[in-house]
Amino acid sequence: MEAATALRAFAVLVALVASVVWAEDERPADPAAPRRRSKAVEIIEKVRPTIVVVEATNQNGERVKSGTGIVLDAKGVVVANARDLGGLKELTVRLRDGQTCAATVGFIDKKADVALLVIKHSRPLHAAKIANSDHGEQLRLGDSVLAVHVRSDASLSCSVGILSGGRDLANVGEKLLQIDSNIGPGLSPGVIIGMDGTFLGILIGNEEARRSIGFAIPSNTIKKLMADLPAPK
Repeated sequence: MEAATALRAFAVLVALVASVVWAEDERPADPAAPRRRSKAVEIIEKVRPTIVVVEATNQNGERVKSGTGIVLDAKGVVVANARDLGGLKELTVRLRDGQTCAATVGFIDKKADVALLVIKHSRPLHAAKIANSDHGEQLRLGDSVLAVHVRSDASLSCSVGILSGGRDLANVGEKLLQIDSNIGPGLSPGVIIGMDGTFLGILIGNEEARRSIGFAIPSNTIKKLMADLPAPK
């Protein structure tokens, strides 16, 4: 009898403890507590100020083309895709804070689908840090990367991918980074960002690319092009 009573008392105690634990689990999260965010979110927040919208407008001020660009020099150098310039030399670059700046083409290679723009700005610019894209300690096969694009409404879109190899494309003439990533159709090619938040390359619009595979001109090639660019005034 005493054993049965003790067993019932123990069962009641277990039930009480379980109810307390359940109540703790069901307790609403503290709104003041910091939320856990993924590494990708941290990277996007880091590079967001450097991502710009490149706009080509006609004589009537109507936008005929738009695409993704990224500021690589705080003095006003932006890399973008040649295909997004609409064949124009006078362009507009819209910064993330809404400021618009006039831009001129400092370099363009339509075959490689890359252009360097020089923008006129009145406020300090945020510039992305440029990575060393040579395979080695900083970049290795299988590394995770982010593909970041600007949508037509100027909002950002990103997808996670991996560096799956290098490739020579005959119609480009450059050693490219091959990126496996679910790149949404209809988006500007965009830029490749490493998981440390540095610029690794610019994706190109190429007929050999597929929806899940993209090719990017590596950052070291872009750095060489920038070195030959006249210094922004």
